[in-house]
Amino acid sequence: MKKISRESLTAASIGFAILIANSWHVITEGIKNKPEELFAGIAHYFADYFLYVSHILQGANGAWLFTKHMYTNEPMPPTWIYWLYTILGKVGNLGIDPFMVYNGSLFFFAAILLSLWWRLIPVILPKQTPFIRLITFIFIITASNFPGLGEFWFSPTPALNRLGGVPHQLFQTLLLLLVLWIFSTHITSFHKNPVVPRILRLLLLAICSFLAATATPIQMLLVNSAAFVFLVATIRKEKIGQYALLGLALAIPSLIGALLTNAEFARQPILSSAKLWEDSQPVSVSIWQFILAVGPISLLIPFGIRAFFPKYTPLGALLGIFGTLSMIVFFSPIPKLLGTTPVRWLSPTSFTILPVIAAMGFAQITQVIQKAIPRAFQRLPVGMLLLVIYLVFTIPAILTQIQARTLPLTTDTTMQQLNHIPYPMMKAFMFLQNTAHDDNLVLTDPALPYDALVPILTGLRSFTGHPVHTLYPQTKQHLRNTFFSGSMSETQARQFIKDHAISHVFISRNTSTAIPRYSFLSRVFHNEIADIYAISN
Repeated sequence: MKKISRESLTAASIGFAILIANSWHVITEGIKNKPEELFAGIAHYFADYFLYVSHILQGANGAWLFTKHMYTNEPMPPTWIYWLYTILGKVGNLGIDPFMVYNGSLFFFAAILLSLWWRLIPVILPKQTPFIRLITFIFIITASNFPGLGEFWFSPTPALNRLGGVPHQLFQTLLLLLVLWIFSTHITSFHKNPVVPRILRLLLLAICSFLAATATPIQMLLVNSAAFVFLVATIRKEKIGQYALLGLALAIPSLIGALLTNAEFARQPILSSAKLWEDSQPVSVSIWQFILAVGPISLLIPFGIRAFFPKYTPLGALLGIFGTLSMIVFFSPIPKLLGTTPVRWLSPTSFTILPVIAAMGFAQITQVIQKAIPRAFQRLPVGMLLLVIYLVFTIPAILTQIQARTLPLTTDTTMQQLNHIPYPMMKAFMFLQNTAHDDNLVLTDPALPYDALVPILTGLRSFTGHPVHTLYPQTKQHLRNTFFSGSMSETQARQFIKDHAISHVFISRNTSTAIPRYSFLSRVFHNEIADIYAISN
């Protein structure tokens, strides 16, 4: 049995600590949950979180690929965009609630990603010492911005952003890495493996390329561009046929996946509006701001460039070209010309080349200092001292990231209500789940934050609940407020209910708004927290 190295054990320990840090806000809130409450396990922005969990629930209830839009009343065709969550929902058939499925898959994908990085570092840097490989791993999983400096929306530069609270984003990172890795193995194994394994590997590359393109078409465009640059730069006349076959195995499935995804977004008004909202978000980052966002490793990168690129491996070169193209496009007018947000051209995968080069810079600086110090201090652990200096800046940055996730859950009343659902409120939701039909639509009191929870806890659609995945959200919020304040006349209220096919009205008993007394409301449920009304003729 092969003995596990000290570096591998250290990497496993550090990786586990980062996994705990990434889920710390969920773990601590779960510990605080009372026995009479349902814990929702909110992992990030609550509206997006419940949107994804609603697709997990649909998967648990039988859906495989196509799922319904649950936060709007307009009749919409089902979509396959959330297929990962419907597949994850099948775990719910084992009796695990969808919140646990979501957070469990998040932990699992993050663990797989960290394991994959540790596996790939020797492939990227085959001639480095075990200590430098460990430093590379530490940089990849912990590198963060200088505390309080250089942050920008959707940035991959903070360590916990690169892991994140969203399983499908972690899955995207895994797919991109697998595509680059499989592609690089073909470059290094021409004429070394039998034909059948090479064909199987090409098939695996095609599958991963297709899936990655459906998940993140923009990043796959960059991957294909990086692969093309690499092939052109390294091609040999006698290998033109093999290189062409490899390029086609990458490009054609990517193109098909990207076209299918773009077509799906075009036919789905909700997805199109979500994309428009994202593209409208202001992102203006100068190079100086980006350097601050990269953090302490930016001081090491200049020293690592010369050491990294002359000694590249195929995977290292692909990562280098991919990361360079990503940053060039990010700072260029190209995103604006293509009608996309610049941050979509950055990713945790493309960012990785920076900590890898920084680790090479770390090795170079360590060697220079070690040679320059007096002989009496030759045994001084320079590498460990530099690592300590790095950690002095990095650990506070990670603690800040943990606090930024934890603070809203502990101080925001709405988040507390959504994360720890009291039993009386659960009884109201259970009543709806057991008595309403699948196509029913629920209108909730604006004094309650529970419109986001309706699809998960009842399986019914909610009139509101997500600021982007609800069509015309501002109009609907205004109509809802007007209805619950009693400002609508009986005729107006009845028409409002009819126009939007609302079947049930969920009203808080602890509300500051006036409870409407419309004659067509028939109370069907009552307890100390909420009333539920059905619509009568």
